[in-house]
Amino acid sequence: MERLVFKCETITPMFCYGADGKNPKIRPASIKGALRFWWRALHGDLDINALHQREADLFGGSGEKDARKSKIGIRVDNERCYPGRVSPVPHRIDTDPKKCFQKKAIMPNSTFDLIITINQGVDINRISNLVYVLSILGGIGNRSRRGFGAFKIKGKNYNLERDDIINVIRGINDNFNINGNSIIEYPYLKDIIIGQEGCKHIISEEKYCKKNEYILNVIGYSSHKNNGENLVKEKYDKKKKRKISVKEESVYMGFTKGSKRLSSPIYVSVLEKNGNYYPIVSKLNVAPDGNRFFGKNATKEFIEDIQNREYESVQKKDIEELINE
Repeated sequence: MERLVFKCETITPMFCYGADGKNPKIRPASIKGALRFWWRALHGDLDINALHQREADLFGGSGEKDARKSKIGIRVDNERCYPGRVSPVPHRIDTDPKKCFQKKAIMPNSTFDLIITINQGVDINRISNLVYVLSILGGIGNRSRRGFGAFKIKGKNYNLERDDIINVIRGINDNFNINGNSIIEYPYLKDIIIGQEGCKHIISEEKYCKKNEYILNVIGYSSHKNNGENLVKEKYDKKKKRKISVKEESVYMGFTKGSKRLSSPIYVSVLEKNGNYYPIVSKLNVAPDGNRFFGKNATKEFIEDIQNREYESVQKKDIEELINE
């Protein structure tokens, strides 16, 4: 059995909790779930049966066909986590202050050791690269698709270009092709877009802040503006005998309606370089239930907003109106 030790530091607030679901704590199960997700996303060259079999063989599985133990063990040690309270929707301080609630979180600059034990026969370098990719493209805990839960591994290089990241991925899957045409109906990785660096801070809860200086505000506002549930289309109302504006749902940014849910196929993480923060966008294949595609595809606008950090400014009078409602 071999062993890997990664000394990690949080970049953005992490919404990850212990067994009670209330107190912030980094759980091995959360890390293992994130590793499984990215392993699947990086193996779009496999058919669905081979994907499930190889995933279960590495990470363990349940059920009659896939029941087996995991070949990797995960432990978190030497946690030095700073607790705090932040909003998972920081952009609402400008757009809708009444809904800018806060939650307990593990704050930036917290540190922990990630220890992974690996059974004989498993390629240790592939597992090491998988953890590295998780720290580049992903995150841990809730809201990780919108920049929260980002972390870095001390001693690793994060001054990366797109081709550098693809080379690391090929250290996990030799057959990975970013431009490949997979037939699998699954959210595999289709593209990587690195945004401009320059945001000086992580998050702001202050009213009338300079939003494009705060990376999580930028990501949250861009997601809100371009999400299908916030897009508007015109529809003819027979009773009113005129066109009216209605909200439009869309599978392209993810949505939640009743029991129906689709996670966003646009995954945004945060990297830190030279004291500045910049977004890194992973574009996943859109794979809705029943292969039903509907709604406006605003992913291009969303990604461009994040890349350029330019969007409409909310005026002070607008905020005052929201507060006084």
